[in-house]
Amino acid sequence: MGMDMNFREDMCRIFNKYAGAMKVRSLKWYSRGGGKTADRKIERFIRYFVLPITAEEVISLLDTTVFKTGKEGMLFTFSGILIKEPLNRLFYLKYCELERAEVVDVINEDGWKESSDLMVYFKDGTERKLFDGYIRKNFFADYVNESIKRVLTDL
Repeated sequence: MGMDMNFREDMCRIFNKYAGAMKVRSLKWYSRGGGKTADRKIERFIRYFVLPITAEEVISLLDTTVFKTGKEGMLFTFSGILIKEPLNRLFYLKYCELERAEVVDVINEDGWKESSDLMVYFKDGTERKLFDGYIRKNFFADYVNESIKRVLTDL
């Protein structure tokens, strides 16, 4: 996948378009190049999980821990999103492997909407329900879908 300046700028533009609306109010973004604290948080997340990526590949980190330890959250990169949900292993949603993201309503037997699930669908036919306690589902799905489209134009 190309990592030219246009691609990086497009991915940052897409991220910035949704960033404010995507997270719940109490959480904070730590964007690369956003100062010493932000850069330290991102480096800590990468080191803590021994990730095979560099800080240069990162757009932003959403630290979802109560005490801002940087041990859970979402690390947005140019090629995907690394997600560490509560009580789950870290996993990587690579845009090039995704088909789409959507919010799926769960309807009970009486026909009433019980809840909504944030789902990601992979090109290999698998799917995953995401924990959505710290993001707004519809904005996150829109962000992911727009990012998938942008990555596909580069393949």
